Amino acid sequence: MAVDGVLDLTGWDFERDGEVRLGGEWEFYWNELLAADDFADPAVISRRTVGNVPNIWSDYAIEGQKLPGFGYATYRLNIKLNDAEQELALKIPMLSTSCAVMVNGILVARCGQVSEQPEDAIAQYNPQIVRFHADHEQLEIIVQISNYLYNSGGMWYALDLGTERQVEALHDIGLGFDMIMFGTFLFMGLHHIFIYIQRRKGKTALLFGIGCLIGATRLLFVGELFILKLFPNTGIPVIAAAGYITYCGGVLIFVLYLRRLYPNEFSQRVAQAVTIVSGLFVLLELFTPLHFYSDIIIYFHLFMLLVCLLLLRSAWLAVQRGRDGARWQVFGIAFFIAMFVLDIGVTTFYISTNVQYTLVSYILNRQLVLLGLFVLVFVQTIVLSQRYSSAFRTIENMSEKLIAQNKMKDEFLTNTSHELITPLHGVMNMSQSMLEGARGHLNAEQRHDLSVIVSVSRRLTNLIHDILDFSKLKNNEIVLHKREVSLQAMMRINLEVFQHLIGDKPLRIELRLPDELPMVYADENRLQQILYNLLGNAIKFTEAGSIVVAAASVGNMLEVRVTDTGIGIPADKQQLIFQSFEQVGAPVSQEYGGAGLGLSIARRLVELNGGQLTVASEAGKGSTFTFTVPISKGTTGEYAADALPLEREQLALHSVPLPTGAKEADCTNTILAVDDDPTNQQVMLNILAGEPYRIVTARSGEEALRLLDGPDSFDLLILDVMMPGMTGYETAREVRERLSLTELPILLVTVKNNPEDLLGGFSAGANDFLNKPFHAYELRARVRTLLEMKNAAEIAVQSELDFLRAQIKPHFLYNALSTIIGICPRDPKEASRLLKQLSFYLRGSFDFRNYEKFVSIRKELELVEAYCSIEKARFKERLRIIYAVDGAIHTLIPPMTVQPLVENAIRHGVTKRMDGGTVTVTVRRRQDAVEIIVEDDGVGITQERLPELLAEYREQSGVGLYNIHQRLKKMYGVGLRIDSAAGRGTKVSLRIPLDSEVTSDHAEGSVD
Repeated sequence: MAVDGVLDLTGWDFERDGEVRLGGEWEFYWNELLAADDFADPAVISRRTVGNVPNIWSDYAIEGQKLPGFGYATYRLNIKLNDAEQELALKIPMLSTSCAVMVNGILVARCGQVSEQPEDAIAQYNPQIVRFHADHEQLEIIVQISNYLYNSGGMWYALDLGTERQVEALHDIGLGFDMIMFGTFLFMGLHHIFIYIQRRKGKTALLFGIGCLIGATRLLFVGELFILKLFPNTGIPVIAAAGYITYCGGVLIFVLYLRRLYPNEFSQRVAQAVTIVSGLFVLLELFTPLHFYSDIIIYFHLFMLLVCLLLLRSAWLAVQRGRDGARWQVFGIAFFIAMFVLDIGVTTFYISTNVQYTLVSYILNRQLVLLGLFVLVFVQTIVLSQRYSSAFRTIENMSEKLIAQNKMKDEFLTNTSHELITPLHGVMNMSQSMLEGARGHLNAEQRHDLSVIVSVSRRLTNLIHDILDFSKLKNNEIVLHKREVSLQAMMRINLEVFQHLIGDKPLRIELRLPDELPMVYADENRLQQILYNLLGNAIKFTEAGSIVVAAASVGNMLEVRVTDTGIGIPADKQQLIFQSFEQVGAPVSQEYGGAGLGLSIARRLVELNGGQLTVASEAGKGSTFTFTVPISKGTTGEYAADALPLEREQLALHSVPLPTGAKEADCTNTILAVDDDPTNQQVMLNILAGEPYRIVTARSGEEALRLLDGPDSFDLLILDVMMPGMTGYETAREVRERLSLTELPILLVTVKNNPEDLLGGFSAGANDFLNKPFHAYELRARVRTLLEMKNAAEIAVQSELDFLRAQIKPHFLYNALSTIIGICPRDPKEASRLLKQLSFYLRGSFDFRNYEKFVSIRKELELVEAYCSIEKARFKERLRIIYAVDGAIHTLIPPMTVQPLVENAIRHGVTKRMDGGTVTVTVRRRQDAVEIIVEDDGVGITQERLPELLAEYREQSGVGLYNIHQRLKKMYGVGLRIDSAAGRGTKVSLRIPLDSEVTSDHAEGSVD
């Protein structure tokens, strides 16, 4: 700070200490425009007075008389430097209305024209940066100022002196801050105005958007005066009027906005008063001289302070009444009032805020009300987003209720379908197992009959699936798996199924498919379903005659025609038959039966595969259904014999060879199969009869749990979902509370295959799903996979521990670097010290010899100390670390055991409290073990949450409490012990048996 016109900087190094704000006591010469040569006259020096800068000269007094607002004067400051021959720069802000700045007698900057006569003076704002060479160890800075516009002239802001880089950086900070806020206000304003345009119900968004745009406009006319970069000739009256008008208008819009937001809490009279007063001041700013309305603006400040207090009271009333976002409003308005009052003090009463030159310094010395406005606008964004989210949640809840009610309509069909599929599943799979030789050798006729039973059962199953597909199609839940498919192969394999559907009818099926028929690109299962529905429909409504299936290429599509000689369809009914639950008429429905779903499902499936389904018919003369399907690109000619998927091979009339190892006598694994249906149990026994497994069955979830609690050890649990009493999901959850995914894999068997059902099963703890009806080979394959997974999981335990050990490196390094980056701008020396300590830690921890199963406790504590050092740098006095370590203990412990516990205590314990707390690390000998305790006095944990900390699914990555607990249990049989209570801190302890203790030399040698 300058004293008596002199600023001593002989001990100041600009490169080391930064720039200097030239505030304090300057020499002041009223009604004189002096140059450097004038100060050689002792008479001039004798007329000097001293004035504080920044300030207005109307606060000065000469011979007991206060100075007027209009006039001219000279400011002078002598600066003593520590060295000559320096390249320096001055940042010159707004200095009244006209100014000239001289350094060592040289004019370096001019803003308008300084004059002793009002008619000769030219008022202009021109904030700028000037560079000069200081060739002496003393600087003389002279500032001439004249003012004939404002009611108060003077040096409103202090100059900044430093190197060119420092001064430009200071300017960039201010301009960047203004532009960030300008962009934020502009974006939020346009965003909410567009919201209002799209939905004009209510004007809350409109008022908020207008307020943000007013705030963005104000930023162009205050601070760094960015408007002058766009329009350099903008006059001071325009700049001043725009600043004051946006001020009054912004306050008015905000009051009206809050009135709309909380109409029952914000008084209409207050809104009307603000409207009248703001409108009056805007008129004064438009039609009166600048010096007049700038002189009375202080009264508007006081009025707005009163209004803000009333708004704060109303916001608190809204909090008491439980209004949405009211607590945020109290915070935002209170913060705005604080900034508003402080801004008045700085800009109106010129309270000095000489702080080190950072962004904080800029904010404290330039338009504090903008910071308060920014926070207030941000609060409004939070409040509005909460309201929008609440509205969306209401809509979502209503939609969920409607969806739930809609699903209730299909619930009966779904449950009925399940009951129908279960016996079909038993018939089909028992027949399949006998066909594969589970009950001995079969002759050709027996094999033929069993093959027909399997094929017909599949046909019935597909018909039932039509009911389930109807619901899926309605909800757009069908997922296609497209591939190259041979229509010829599909029809020939399934021809015998259709022949059995004909029964005793004098009806024949003809296939007119040319050998050169190209393959199609479609979902094979859905294509087969389409053909089933069309041929089944033709067989049902045709008593005698023929059904012809023909196909031909038409462009890039394959056209398939199914023609029958049945009852036909009247012309006025031909489009109705494609609607759900519709048939030709009531007599037809009564005679032939059916639900009327087949054709509706067929048309939708054809469309999903990229084609169209049409019908041509005449009553009494039969019908022709034609559908198209895309031809596979680049495939023509005859189909290959091996193009059939394995699922279709199961429909052919031949056997499937037994899996490898099916005749082994020894049982390598024990499987528990749970199903309430004895038929299904027998099916599983037959399918798995040739495998080296011991099968134990249970009829309910309760019985299965009793068996698991017994002496037998099981390697796999096959569990039916739909069971009376305890369902498969409930049983799986009970099992998972005792055994993990790898300790006892669970295979759920169910008819339901919706995504919600799969998600529910996996959430209950299932490893895999198998849909009924399933193929024998599929069940055997899934059983083998799960059993192999169980064995492989045990082998991978050590690899998992190595992975967890390596994983902490980037985790800890990221946290450490984030802390140092945060410290660097404000304390480079501390950041340098922390970087050195981190470098020391990394040199030791990246030694590949450290990737072992055990490390010394000293090495683990070094990691703890390194981590705590960086965290103390972050939280300073809020964090205290106490070490109580028995130095005589030299024990090897699992790596990454203590550090995560300390990290958890710091992050989730003491730092959650406003005043911080203490973390104590204790290492001591206890009889036959070493006890390690990490204790904090933080926020603690409720008793309800304690069991969740060591739950299997709580932690998905990193080295957390669950991983440490599991590692200790596997190594020593005992994991972590956690004692905590809400508000009383947390204590985590573990014990390492002394069997793992080694001598000091051995311990050090293993890790260094």
